[in-house]
Amino acid sequence: MLFRAGLPLTEIMPLIIASAKNRAIIEALTTVQQDMLKGEGLSKPMAKNKLFLPMMVQMVKVGEETGNLDTTILAVADSYEMEAKDKSDAVIALIQPVMTVIIGVLSVSSLFQWLLQCIRCTDRHSNEKYQTGAP
Repeated sequence: MLFRAGLPLTEIMPLIIASAKNRAIIEALTTVQQDMLKGEGLSKPMAKNKLFLPMMVQMVKVGEETGNLDTTILAVADSYEMEAKDKSDAVIALIQPVMTVIIGVLSVSSLFQWLLQCIRCTDRHSNEKYQTGAP
């Protein structure tokens, strides 16, 4: 958005770095910014760091070459956002059956414990009757 508003990338990068919370991302972006200030563009410094995925680097390179960097970056962001959502949905879909099984096992275990106590109590009561001869 800032790029589309006319702010140069050299002014946007410090803002992005300041808003990042992950130390590895901060270090990677700082390196990219330093190399960018040396005139290497954006995609070349990104390609040097394994933190930036190849597809992201390629899209940024295409955006730089075509002059549509803002649109390309938004497309990359949307793509990664959808991918992250799909992965989190998949994890949730896996967790739900596991939790159901765990709750089922705990419920059955509690039921068996309760039945075992009832059986012991009944056995004890019937043994007391047998020993005292009571009907």
